[in-house]
Amino acid sequence: MKNYQKFLLGILMTMIAALLQWIFWDFFEPLIWVLFYPAVFFAASYGGLMSGLSAAAATLVIVFFLFPEPDFTFSMEKVFKMHTAIVFLPVAYLIGNLQEKYQRLRHKLNEDLEVSEKDRLEISKLYEKSLIIEDIKFSDFANSLPQIVWATDTSGKNIYFNDAWMDYTGMTLAESLGDGWNKPFHPDDQQRSWEAWKNATENLAEYSLECRLKKSDGTYHWWLIRGVPVIDHFGKITRWFGTCTDIDQIKKTMDDLASEKATLQGIFDNNPDGMAIIRADGTYAAFNENYLSYFGVAHETVFTETYHQLMSELEVMTLRGEVIIEQNLPGIKALSGELVLSKEIHLKNKQTGRQWFGSHSAGPIRDKQNNITGAIITVRDVSLNIQHQIKLLDTVKEQDSILNSEVAGIYKTKARKFMWVNNCFANYFGYSPNELLGQSTEILYPDPESFERFGKTIKLASAQDNKTVKETILLKRKDGSLGQFLTGGGALTENSDESIWMSIDVTQDRKNQALMQAYLARLEKSMEETLLVLSKAIEMRDPYTAGHQYRVGEIAKSIALKMGLPNQKANDLRLMGLIHDIGKIGVPAEILNKPGKLSLEELNLVKAHTKIGYDILKQVNFDIPIAEIAYQHHERMDGTGYPQGLEGTSILLESKIIAVADVIEAMTNRRPYRSPLGIEQALEEVENGRGTKYDAEVVDACMRLFKEDGYTIEEEGH
Repeated sequence: MKNYQKFLLGILMTMIAALLQWIFWDFFEPLIWVLFYPAVFFAASYGGLMSGLSAAAATLVIVFFLFPEPDFTFSMEKVFKMHTAIVFLPVAYLIGNLQEKYQRLRHKLNEDLEVSEKDRLEISKLYEKSLIIEDIKFSDFANSLPQIVWATDTSGKNIYFNDAWMDYTGMTLAESLGDGWNKPFHPDDQQRSWEAWKNATENLAEYSLECRLKKSDGTYHWWLIRGVPVIDHFGKITRWFGTCTDIDQIKKTMDDLASEKATLQGIFDNNPDGMAIIRADGTYAAFNENYLSYFGVAHETVFTETYHQLMSELEVMTLRGEVIIEQNLPGIKALSGELVLSKEIHLKNKQTGRQWFGSHSAGPIRDKQNNITGAIITVRDVSLNIQHQIKLLDTVKEQDSILNSEVAGIYKTKARKFMWVNNCFANYFGYSPNELLGQSTEILYPDPESFERFGKTIKLASAQDNKTVKETILLKRKDGSLGQFLTGGGALTENSDESIWMSIDVTQDRKNQALMQAYLARLEKSMEETLLVLSKAIEMRDPYTAGHQYRVGEIAKSIALKMGLPNQKANDLRLMGLIHDIGKIGVPAEILNKPGKLSLEELNLVKAHTKIGYDILKQVNFDIPIAEIAYQHHERMDGTGYPQGLEGTSILLESKIIAVADVIEAMTNRRPYRSPLGIEQALEEVENGRGTKYDAEVVDACMRLFKEDGYTIEEEGH
């Protein structure tokens, strides 16, 4: 704007203000200058300094000569004129000066922008030339890579593929450019691919996607596709570069591992036995529902307690009532590296009084460095197999000694009325058997509600697979006193209202334990006599080894005692010695008694006696794993033994002891193929094999037994 235009603008704005002042005089009369302030402001703002000053000067002239002074000025003309000059002139000067500076700055910026645009165009040309050079280098590099390399423009249209893309898809470069890259994608992956691309472009993020691409042969392989944006010097995306990596084998391996994991988890969760995995510190890493049910605990309890804490809440005993200390618990032994198989334990909850019997097994878990990282534990409730007891009662029902046993009350009902009771059951409640016959079982319940509740339990069991009931219930004696009775039973046959039951008075624990121990002692004696008979049967087929099993048992027992093992453990080994060669029943007698060297076929038949013995004994329920001991007694520490080639800690301690006792006895007695070698040569044999063939601790105990204690092998005649 030229100078005279600026001057006229200032005068014009002032004249407009004056005109409006006259027109609206009645409204503005008290404030005669009110419209001149904006006139000066707009003149200075749009016309600059000259326009603002001219507007201020014109305002002073008009105000002084055309408009009367306000009534409230009290004739202070000089003061008013000074006020007007102070207001209009500085305002006009400041605003006008700012407007001049703003115009000059704007002009300078426009000139700079013109120069910058020229520079930008020049830089862009140089950048495009460099990209051409880089593209040539990049293409050579990309074709040398085993991966697929690609590039797209900002809209996602492909502008480059290396040769690996064409080799894999069978498409030409022309077919692949533009939107052609999407064709090989699996139909189920195309939408995911588009969404991943949209997210990357909108958020300037890395493009990453696992998807399936169609190969030239029609098959689909899994690929990992990644892409990153290329940004120029001005912060704009010019293109996208990326790679495709074949992960099909990795994907298949991961799927196989996931499937195997799911299978193992299914086996773990659905195992009929209770299973748990504990860490080295005793905390639980995993467990199944059957494990919780076995101990009668909730998930929260197991998560907050360790194996040590859970077992400390129980009184843990052997079947004979001997207390098992913590370090001998299966789980604790497994954490120390020992394998525990089928150890039967009597458990009692210290708080609730609940009692049950279980078969426990545990084994260590080791890492690649053979360090123990935890243990796996399995438990099985063998407390009262009611169905087995019913079968037992059916087979020995004519034996009064069992039916009238003082250990348990046994009774038969029909429609919940007593059909038969033994003396023990009647004595529990202070009745004679005749007083109960024909009576409703309700007579023993403290109230009708308890009777009805147990009836519902029976009905519920009959509707389930097991068809049996096992429960501790409160019953009333004849004198009115109450007691807790562990009661179990069920229907004799399907859809029958006849059932047989067994009850144990668990309010008299001490008495029951004493009776149980006596019963177990009788069973042990009977077992020993049976084993002696079996041992004799074997010796009749092999007269050259007469007394062999008996002597092996005695030597094994003595070695065990020398090692500091409990008396019961040592006695179990003595019994084990009686039948360790029971499998020879299945070996032809002519081979056992052959005086000369055995052929390879004959030798294999002899070696088979360990497996035969295992098959015979595996169904026998005993405190120690007799079947496994017989199976392993020819195994050696270095893995050179038979039949499994076990080594080290994989061999049971009992088998290690039997192995040494077996060698000592065999070498000191006559065989069909040789004369006795003597005790010195036998001891030399086991000492030479210390730590390699035979367990070092067992050998040391054996040497002390014979050399220090002067132990001698008994002659036959037992």
